[in-house]
Amino acid sequence: MVIEFTKLQGVIGRVYAQKAGENEDVATAVEQHYRPVHSGGALPDTLTGKIVAIADKIDTICGCFSIDLIPTGASDPYALRRQSIGIIQIMIASGFTFSIKKLVEKSVSLYLTDSDIKNISEKQTSSDKQTSSDKPVPSEKKAIIAENVMGFIKTRMTNMLVDQGHSKEAVASALAVGFENVPDALLRIKALDLLRQAPDFDPLSAAFKRVVNILKKSEPNERSDSYQKKEVDESLFFSDSEKSLYAAAKGLSSRVDGFISQGDYDLALKEIASIRPEVDSFFDDVMVMVDDEAVKNNRIALLSTVASIFEHIADFSQI
Repeated sequence: MVIEFTKLQGVIGRVYAQKAGENEDVATAVEQHYRPVHSGGALPDTLTGKIVAIADKIDTICGCFSIDLIPTGASDPYALRRQSIGIIQIMIASGFTFSIKKLVEKSVSLYLTDSDIKNISEKQTSSDKQTSSDKPVPSEKKAIIAENVMGFIKTRMTNMLVDQGHSKEAVASALAVGFENVPDALLRIKALDLLRQAPDFDPLSAAFKRVVNILKKSEPNERSDSYQKKEVDESLFFSDSEKSLYAAAKGLSSRVDGFISQGDYDLALKEIASIRPEVDSFFDDVMVMVDDEAVKNNRIALLSTVASIFEHIADFSQI
């Protein structure tokens, strides 16, 4: 049946399930969990079908990555690219906001046993001539595989959204700060594309890009989520531009957080754009990298306060 009538994949499974006495929801899910079967194909339209489809696809992807069956070039014998795109499409269409990162980590932890990891590590050790101190422990190996799967899915999501007409800059900028919540990432991309149409977007983007680049150069090994942890000492301000920027950033933060909590990134970005005059004035009047270490660090902390306002929406250095 499978060999001779490949177009009946899933369909005949549903029929068998019905004949076996399964309830209609289960029988329908058996058919629909293969979807989408091709680019632009229909997605599952029942909740059970959607969940089983995602579970089946993520299991296949993580299983293949766990034994190093990773697509290279045009070779993708297990259709992992299509499976990844299918997961993203289902999550967006269904509004599934659960963490895709946690999904991947769970799948890897279930699929890859400690015994499997040991065998893989021993194989790699013999081929790479690693020392015993270089061998990844099981938890590290799982983390590496999960990270590789996330990178693979991110690439598929990037290509899919660009093909759908979203700008490369908006996609790169939004996904750079995270895409665990897939529908939320799409909302941020749409808001960025809308903001990019504004006549003064380029100078706005340049100002925020300058903020991010200074922070990255000052502490290249730190993640952007450390921005909000830095304390600003107002007694170390030596210009009105510093005071104005700090006041504007503090007033803006709660309003932007409110819009973000509602998923209204259009308004969040409009609010963020309103701080541009203060940012421009700061860079016109203030030298950040001065010899006085305390003043320099305080100015970096001030910029980190500004960056923390938009750090979960987009990485403006990508635009």
